[in-house]
Amino acid sequence: IGGFLSYMVSGWGVSTFPYSIGYVSLINFALIACFSVPMASLGAKYAHRVPQKKLKIIFSVLVLYMALKMLGILP
Repeated sequence: IGGFLSYMVSGWGVSTFPYSIGYVSLINFALIACFSVPMASLGAKYAHRVPQKKLKIIFSVLVLYMALKMLGILP
């Protein structure tokens, strides 16, 4: 909520995107809001079905992949 409000206030009066308030695109906001709530509950349901050790390995690989992408090592 803090990030949403700060991007909205800091971009107030700047017309960057159609259908936006500040730097917040309302179309993208609606899409993210519509899909994140059901997918979060689905992910939590599947996380309880996966064994803990396997879940830790999957999470570790995902975090390592994201770190390498952010460093620019992976395309």
